[in-house]
Amino acid sequence: MLAIATWLGTIAQRLTDEMQRDLNRDATASAFSLLLLIGGGWAMLAHTGFVTGPAPLDWLTMFSVVLLLATFWQAGRRGLMTRGPN
Repeated sequence: MLAIATWLGTIAQRLTDEMQRDLNRDATASAFSLLLLIGGGWAMLAHTGFVTGPAPLDWLTMFSVVLLLATFWQAGRRGLMTRGPN
C-alpha cells in the first residue's frame, strides 16, 4: 500500500501546477508550526503536571484539524476564498 501511495503521489505531483505546489508547501509548513505550538505546548504542560497528556487519538485529531486549518489559512492569504466577478 505504501508503494502504491508513493507511486500515485508522484503522478499527482507531476500533474499539479506551480500555485498548487506552493500552496501545499506553505500549508504544510504552517501546519507543522501550529502543531509544534499547540501539541508541543500541550505535551510540555502535561510533562510538568498541569494537564493530562494527549492521547494518541488526540494527536491524530490534531494532525487532521491543524492541516485543514492551515490549508484554509494559506488559501485565504492568497485570495482564493473570495468570490470573483460573475
